[in-house]
Amino acid sequence: MILSSQRRTPEFTEPPFCFSEVSTFWLTHPNNEVINNVAAGGMAHGFMFVYADLPLGPSYERQKILGKVKPYTARSTGIKKFYNNVAHSNKRSGVFMDSLISTGRLESEKGVPENGIIQEENYYEPKEPTGDPNGTRVWNSKLERITTYKNKQNNMWIKGGNINVTFCSLADAASQSFSGGNTGLWTGVAVEYSVFIGRSDNLGEPRFYNEELANGSVLSNQFDGSVGGSPWHTITGVGIYQGPMLVKHSYFDRFATTYWNDTWQDELGKRPVSPAGAISWKKDSTYPVYTSQYTTNLTFGYCDGYSSNSTSGFWNEKRTGHWVYFGEPGKVFDWDDLDGTKSNHNWDRDGSLTGTPNTYIVRDRPFFTGPECTYRKDWHMTMCPYRYIKFELLGKGGNLNLQNKDKWALIAYRDDASQDPVIQPGKQRREYLARTYKSYLIDFNTTMAGAAFPDEIKIQGNGVER
Repeated sequence: MILSSQRRTPEFTEPPFCFSEVSTFWLTHPNNEVINNVAAGGMAHGFMFVYADLPLGPSYERQKILGKVKPYTARSTGIKKFYNNVAHSNKRSGVFMDSLISTGRLESEKGVPENGIIQEENYYEPKEPTGDPNGTRVWNSKLERITTYKNKQNNMWIKGGNINVTFCSLADAASQSFSGGNTGLWTGVAVEYSVFIGRSDNLGEPRFYNEELANGSVLSNQFDGSVGGSPWHTITGVGIYQGPMLVKHSYFDRFATTYWNDTWQDELGKRPVSPAGAISWKKDSTYPVYTSQYTTNLTFGYCDGYSSNSTSGFWNEKRTGHWVYFGEPGKVFDWDDLDGTKSNHNWDRDGSLTGTPNTYIVRDRPFFTGPECTYRKDWHMTMCPYRYIKFELLGKGGNLNLQNKDKWALIAYRDDASQDPVIQPGKQRREYLARTYKSYLIDFNTTMAGAAFPDEIKIQGNGVER
């Protein structure tokens, strides 16, 4: 057991610079076997995979002499064994892989002391030969037979390259049970042969929730069991983020949208609700999802449907729910309409999610849809039989200068749906989801400060087949 004091970079925290947050298992190199352990009730993550790009402490000088541990070895080493572990009731994630440990020596770590946590891309991507940054990419890392439940953020947050999450059980997350992302164009996460339960019969202790109104009065509600976060949160099984997050051969149950106290409706002007869905997306994503994202061979223990009469608590509606759910930004608590959110999608390869093989689930707007699509009101998404790709605008000068990221520099039109242009900030990438066999126009926003036509333009495709 390692008790860790995590430190965030200055842009992620207010002074003072350092703060303590104890994670039960702090795994600083993949070449370890972690078997049959339990991480419960921690102040932060249960199991935290976080690496450094150089040896730390006295090991740095020693390895300069021995030369056995090269720079970037950890990020290129597969996980030796992570098997049959349990994580529950932690205040953050049950299992967490993301971020970097600062070595205090690299230019990119400027201002962060050795052993501080840098909340940015970890670039984890296992290679063969093991630990060789210039080696061949391999899918040799497994998180196997992991049980996670009742963690306050995610049961599992896995942001690493080419990792198999297999034979796992996840339940009772306060919000998204599983989410994560890639570390590059050629990496992803595969979830297979796993079980996701939205709200189980493991109630825990009853909880009171108070809502303070603008006039100073307080509404109070008692729940039958423990609720890890806000009861307004959307409860989901898989929250697709970046991608590809390949979800295969897995089972979902008890993801029911619940209206939990209709007596508050007059005071609040809306029904208190906790939406739910088995397959969903990260609620505030600035990263567009790769078109290689897909699901296949999913099974459900409940019918896909909507029950509007659930007022008796979270644990009573068990036989209906949503197989897919997207929270409309501005209408559903905690959902934001950012770059990634604007083009959320998923490819249902075998029809186990939509009923029709090779169906794409996309946002309901003319830029993405067509006459053969079917809108699913309960999902707030549309099912389409078309093929989709991504194109990204790269270049130099004018509106494509780096300093113009996040400044709404581009406007994208589909020629036969020009009434619905896509305008997004471009904080991470200037990337657009597009239908094949359609033509598009990219306009440069002339209303932004310093607007000018670029000196160079390059279009890069993702998911394009020859």
